Amino acid sequence: MSAIRGWSAVSIIGRWHLATSSHVVVTVNTFKKTSSV
Repeated sequence: MSAIRGWSAVSIIGRWHLATSSHVVVTVNTFKKTSSV
């Protein structure tokens, strides 16, 4: 059971990391566009 819990925790952290990373990329890209104009 502990292995399943550990895997679910890893998947949750992985999803959160992916969502945060994509949000950061979008924010940086938007900032670059506005600063270049």
